[in-house]
Amino acid sequence: MAKRKALNGRVATEADSLAGEVIFYIPDERSVPYSFGRDLPLRAWLVGDETGFPPRTEIEILQAELGDTGDVLVGFMVGEDEGICMLHEVELID
Repeated sequence: MAKRKALNGRVATEADSLAGEVIFYIPDERSVPYSFGRDLPLRAWLVGDETGFPPRTEIEILQAELGDTGDVLVGFMVGEDEGICMLHEVELID
C-alpha cells in the first residue's frame, strides 16, 4: 500500500487516488478543500459509531473535503487502517 499523505489546501485528484496516496477521491470537481484553520495531519477522537471503529478511537486526519451536498468528508488513519467519516463524527484533540 502506498503511503497516504496529508492534503492541505487542495482536494484529492484522480492521479492521487490511482497512486494510492489518498483515502478518498470525489470526482468531477464536486468538492473543495475544508480547512480546520491549521495544517493536516491533525489528531482527533472518533465520536460516532458508524465508522467501523469504536467511539473514542484516536485518529489522524489526513484529508477533509466539503462536497457539493454541503457535507464535510474526513479521511483518517488508525495505525495501518484507514477510514472515512463525516465531520460531526470527530472531535479534535489539540
